[in-house]
Amino acid sequence: MLLQSLHNDADERQNFQINHVPKKLVAVVHLRREFRIFSTFLVLQPFVVLPILCLKVHFVDPYLIGLFVRGHFITGLRYPKFCTGFLLVILWYNSAPDMALTSFEQRYLSNFPDIDPAEIGGIVGSGAEHRVHRYNGGQVLKIPRPLARPYLSPPGVVARDAELMMRHFPEHSLPTSVHRDRKDERYVVVQDRERLSNLTPKAQPELRQQLEDIVRRNREMIRRYGISLDFVGWDGLKECLISSVNSSRSPAISNLCVAGGEERRIIMPDTSMISLSESAASRSGVIRTSLFRVTFLVNQMVMRKCFGMEIK
Repeated sequence: MLLQSLHNDADERQNFQINHVPKKLVAVVHLRREFRIFSTFLVLQPFVVLPILCLKVHFVDPYLIGLFVRGHFITGLRYPKFCTGFLLVILWYNSAPDMALTSFEQRYLSNFPDIDPAEIGGIVGSGAEHRVHRYNGGQVLKIPRPLARPYLSPPGVVARDAELMMRHFPEHSLPTSVHRDRKDERYVVVQDRERLSNLTPKAQPELRQQLEDIVRRNREMIRRYGISLDFVGWDGLKECLISSVNSSRSPAISNLCVAGGEERRIIMPDTSMISLSESAASRSGVIRTSLFRVTFLVNQMVMRKCFGMEIK
C-alpha cells in the first residue's frame, strides 16, 4: 500500500508539472523543432532545386548559380526564406527554354489573327513582363508572361506609353506597334529589331550627353504626366546584383542600350513606363502600384550610384 501510494503521488506530481508547463515554453520548443526541420530543408535545397531547374529550363546562367549558392549559404543564414525565394525567382526568370512558343503563348496568340505564328522565331530576350521572340525577319514580338499578366498595365495604357515614348524621345525610340485583341483585354508588341548592347557607367562622352538629355526630358515627363521611364530593366537589375558580388562585372542598365554603327546613340527598346500616380482601386491595382513604387526607387538608386544622376 505504501509503495502504491508513493507511485500515485509521483504520477500526480508528474501530471501536475506537465499540465502546468507554461504555454509559451511549449510554443518555443515546437518552434525550435520546426526551425531545425526548416534549416535542414534549406541546407539540402540547393542540391535539389538547382538540378531540377537545369533539367526543367535547359539553361541557367552560371553567374546566377554562383550568386544563388553564395547568397544561400551566407546571407541566407540571417534571412533564409527571403534570400532563397528571391534568388529562385531571379534564376527562374533568367531561364528561357530554347523553343519558339510555349503552350501558353500559342493559346494567347490565337486572339490575334493579324500575327502570323509561322513568322515567329526563337527567343532573343526576356524581361520581368515579356518574353521576346524573333518575328517577321527584322522585328521582335513581345508576349506577356503568364505570371506577370494579371498585374500588367491594360492594353490601352501600354499603347499610350509606346506613343509617349515615340513622341518625347523620337531619336531614341524604335518603331513600335501595340496589337490589341477584340475585347481589349490582351496585347502583344511588335517592334523593329536592332543590334544593341547594354549601357554601362563607362559610356563615352557623347553617350553621356545623350543620357543627361534623356534624364532631363524624363523629369519634364514626370511633372507633366506623372510617369517615368524605366531605366534599369530586369536584365539591368540582374547585372547590378551580380556586379555587387563579383567585382569583375560592371553594372549595366538594359532599358537604355547603345546602338552600334558610325553614329553611336542610345536606344530605349522597352516602352513600358512607371506610373507614379497609378490608381489602387482593385487588387491588381494595389500590387501594380506597389511594383511601380519599388521599381522607381530601384531606378533612383541605380542611376544615382552608377551614373551620378537624379531622375526626379
